Amino acid sequence: MIRIVRAARLRAVEEQLAAARQREVRASTNADRALTRYLADLAAAGETVRAAEAKADAEGFRADVAEHDAKRLRDQVADLIAKFGELETMSLTVYLTFHDGRLHSVHATEHAARAAAENDPTAPASPGNWGAWTPGPANGSPTGWSMRRVAVHGLLNGVHERLAAVHDTGPGVHGAPEGVRGGAVDG
Repeated sequence: MIRIVRAARLRAVEEQLAAARQREVRASTNADRALTRYLADLAAAGETVRAAEAKADAEGFRADVAEHDAKRLRDQVADLIAKFGELETMSLTVYLTFHDGRLHSVHATEHAARAAAENDPTAPASPGNWGAWTPGPANGSPTGWSMRRVAVHGLLNGVHERLAAVHDTGPGVHGAPEGVRGGAVDG
C-alpha cells in the first residue's frame, strides 16, 4: 500500500518536529543548569562536611590536650600534697644569726649564716671569729655576733593559723598585736 502524504500534513509534521527539537534544547539546557547547580551544591556540602570534620578533629585534639594537662596537674598536686605531708613531720635544721642578742637572720646552712653576718653592711662580723655552738648565752644578752643551730620540727604545722607566733614572743614582737602571746590572747 502506498501512502500519499500531502504537503500540508508534511509541513505540520515538520513544525511539530521543530517544536519538539526546541523543547529538547530547552530541556537539555535546563537539565545542564540543574546538574551544574546540583554539583555546586554537592561540592559546597562536601566542603562544609570537611570543615566540620576538621573542626571536630581540632576540638577533639584540644579536648585530649586539656584532659592530659588536667591529669598532669592533678598528679603534680598530689605530689605536692605528699611532699607537704612529709614536711609537716620532718625535722629541719636552720641557722640563726644574732647581733647584740637580737635575731638578725635565719639560714638553711651554716656557711650562709656566716656569710650573711660577715657581709652585713652596717656591722660586719669578723671572719673566722666564731666560737663553738652554745644553747644560749650564759649571762644575759651577748654582745657582737653569735650563731645558733636550731632543729625545727613540723615545719608547716600551724602555718595556716591566724596568729602563728614563734616561741611565745612578747606583745608587739614580730608583728604580733599587743595582748597576743604565742597565738593566744593574754588575759
